[in-house]
Amino acid sequence: MTFYHLELGRLGDTTTGGDVCLVETVRVFCERGLDNVVVTTEAARRAYEAAGLREGSSLRYVTVPAGAAAGGVAALKTYLARARALRSDATGLGARGPNDRWICNSELLPNVLAMRHLLRKSPELRWVSWLRSLAPGWLEGVGGPFGDQRTLPRPAFALFKLAQGLHLGSMPRGTPVLVQNEWARRRVAMRWPHLDLVRVDGYPGAPRIDFDPTAVTKTFDLAWLGRLHPGKGASDLPASLQRVRQSRGHARLLVIGDTPGPSRDRLVADFRRAGVAAAVTFAGSRSGADRLRQLASARLLLLTSRYEGAPNVQIEALACGVPVVRYALPVYDPATEGVVSVAPFDWRTLADAAAALLGDEAARGALALRGRGYARARPWQAVAEQLLAATRAAG
Repeated sequence: MTFYHLELGRLGDTTTGGDVCLVETVRVFCERGLDNVVVTTEAARRAYEAAGLREGSSLRYVTVPAGAAAGGVAALKTYLARARALRSDATGLGARGPNDRWICNSELLPNVLAMRHLLRKSPELRWVSWLRSLAPGWLEGVGGPFGDQRTLPRPAFALFKLAQGLHLGSMPRGTPVLVQNEWARRRVAMRWPHLDLVRVDGYPGAPRIDFDPTAVTKTFDLAWLGRLHPGKGASDLPASLQRVRQSRGHARLLVIGDTPGPSRDRLVADFRRAGVAAAVTFAGSRSGADRLRQLASARLLLLTSRYEGAPNVQIEALACGVPVVRYALPVYDPATEGVVSVAPFDWRTLADAAAALLGDEAARGALALRGRGYARARPWQAVAEQLLAATRAAG
């Protein structure tokens, strides 16, 4: 049995939660001696290899040019070029063994176009697909489905929404689709009842940590990690930090995952207007052990997302012994240890909860201990086993 992992969606060589899942599940498959082919871009291959996923007896890569790492219309052209490049080489990719499987790693447009072409060319192929994050409704936009904000869809959101609908609507009846939370499973079942929806428990898995996070110096009081995308809620950070510093006057914030551009410029300006710019450090995009060490240097993580699939950053923080203060979104596991949840999008309550924990070392330490125990019980091995079971049952 050979597993073909399709991921053409990255615009750069950074990794997202879906990429982490691909790396960790392929790693487990390789450790079990299963044959894997990762079909991706040249830039993504570099990121995967940097994470330890190198070619060997159980793994080979098939790559297409990454193209321009840009947004807007340029991104759309890049996506189309990747799909065309894969189509031109599709004859050499079609799995012919009766037990071989294709795994679509995300519902981004180039994956959707490539998958549809391969299905037309080789309808006998058996597929399993991940649903990373169910797109909100058309008027929910970046505010997500859990608040009362209504906005007209932006072009990038519209493209994602259309690609996801095309993806889910065009898959053959009975195709296993892996979902990460019950909320998404129910909504997909109502709209696309022809799919075999598989809830993956324990997702995402905890990272492998090769250092003692308790020995890392706590340089920062708060951390925030993510892309500077409106759906991640970074716009709440300036006012939240200002409010925390009213009672914790020396509180410092570490922002991880930012990249130079208009989004960061706007956020920096907001920090200046709030009078807290000097208390903020931008660490840039980080990955692997470096990312985890950065997380471990903070006392708390703020999770301000408007909507999510299942954020890796939460389990990463807990594994590092960093408690999480988050908005209580239905997509999060309600049984998670090591977290404090507040009403969605109430940044004042979020800030007050963070300030209270910063002033209570005993409570913070107890949360950290429970969070680390929770993370240890959720290895990527368990996620990989569920993916393996779903792929073997496909078709």
